[in-house]
Amino acid sequence: MILLIEGASSTQSSSSPALRIGFMVFIKNLLKGIKKMPVIILGDGRTKTLKSFKKQFEDGVDCICLIDLDGKEETKGMFIQANDITLKMGDKVFFMIVEMESWFLSQPEILNRKYKIALDSEHFKSKYKTELDPKGFIDRKVRALRNDGKYSYNELIDGGELLKKLDVEKLANDFLDVRRLKDYLLNS
Repeated sequence: MILLIEGASSTQSSSSPALRIGFMVFIKNLLKGIKKMPVIILGDGRTKTLKSFKKQFEDGVDCICLIDLDGKEETKGMFIQANDITLKMGDKVFFMIVEMESWFLSQPEILNRKYKIALDSEHFKSKYKTELDPKGFIDRKVRALRNDGKYSYNELIDGGELLKKLDVEKLANDFLDVRRLKDYLLNS
């Protein structure tokens, strides 16, 4: 099975494999080592990843897709309709709602450990379902709290590191599509 994941452009991801490795560890943790790992391919952004998934799906390749929704949970239906995702395809498309960084906001303790700064966990936890720009939110908080102007959040490097530290069971309880992804991978 192939798992296509929205990621950075091929140029960016080849120069920094941290995001791909982070997703590999995340999926391994999700599967608890009891199932064979899918082949993970980072796509070149949401549009290209979805296009590649559709082509492979139509060609009969055993594949699934994990992409940012870039919107709240309730916008999923509109996205599926607007992107001509058929009912059969829809069972194989999973969303990071709003985006991957929402997962990190749902577990602020990993942000606290990573950046060695005291972030208000309750304030961060309240943001993961409402923040429409979680990546920007994390970046702004890190810059402000580090107060040195030199450090910012980097999706390719920091995102990969943070993916490895997520409590996948907690994440599956907080995000329906993570639960769906886990169930799909365990039962396929």
